[in-house]
Amino acid sequence: MMNINELVMTLKNLKGVGNKHTRIIIDKHQNQIKNLDELNNLLSSENNLLPKKYIYTKNDILISNEKAKKDIRYAQENSINIVCYLDHNFPFMLKKATNPPTILFYKGEIEYINEMSGVAIIGTRNPSKLSEKIAYRYSEYLTQKGFYIISGLAKGIDEIAHQACLNAEGRTLAFIAQGLGTSIYPKENQSLADQIIAKKGTVFSEYNPDETPKPPYFIQRDRLQSGLSLGVIVIETKDDGGTMHAANDMLKHNKLLGVVEFQDKVMEQKVFSGNLDLLKRGGISLYDKKSVDKFIYLVGLENSNSKITNEPIKGKQIEFNF
Repeated sequence: MMNINELVMTLKNLKGVGNKHTRIIIDKHQNQIKNLDELNNLLSSENNLLPKKYIYTKNDILISNEKAKKDIRYAQENSINIVCYLDHNFPFMLKKATNPPTILFYKGEIEYINEMSGVAIIGTRNPSKLSEKIAYRYSEYLTQKGFYIISGLAKGIDEIAHQACLNAEGRTLAFIAQGLGTSIYPKENQSLADQIIAKKGTVFSEYNPDETPKPPYFIQRDRLQSGLSLGVIVIETKDDGGTMHAANDMLKHNKLLGVVEFQDKVMEQKVFSGNLDLLKRGGISLYDKKSVDKFIYLVGLENSNSKITNEPIKGKQIEFNF
């Protein structure tokens, strides 16, 4: 009998079938699919709900299923866990994300995710020294306030946020743009990934274990960072930087977006053009302890589903005396 993980992975391995159609099929037909023959009958019918431009043969389904079983075996042999969107411990915030994932691979622990609140700290791979200092302190402070920290295990702001959380004895979670069976990119952050796992955090991927990094994957994983977060803090980004994908997703879903605001002369630099843009579009200005505490307060209100007003706090001076 085919279990749910095998079914989800078999469907997703078929060309043209993504999270949306996988979820439609399983939600409607799960009890009808116990083996490959029943799956083949369903996909061959006129009511299969799949993209009409694709026609799947028995051999297509067999190949997809063999790949799914191979990846499940690999995961079992290499301490990679699998969680399906129907499992009780699946991160419930991700069910409301853009294009919600149907299956996730992970190393580490996940029980804390549904018990705590997460804030993402993100930004450029090549930050200024001031931004490095801010990213570290904000991550440390939020960790001390009881949040887990979400980021993408990239160089720059991501790695600083993860490390600051670990140093503060907190839990941190990374979404990576590759399979967990491949070498971590960038390779310099392999030890950081190991630390995250060892200290009961999580390294997540929605890709099969053998998938290597690809440019679209970095954009796709940004929606998971924003989807799991009650709030996102942007430290430093250009207006065409990769950070903007996650930030725009937060604005799209009317979720809390905090943006570090510097003095006027600093903000005039191209490297902060994304910060300026996001502040104009509703980002909450973060510049001192008071503004960060207000952001934390609003995160708490969002967690309790209370009504919030996302009005920017205006200020220009970054302070570190907290």
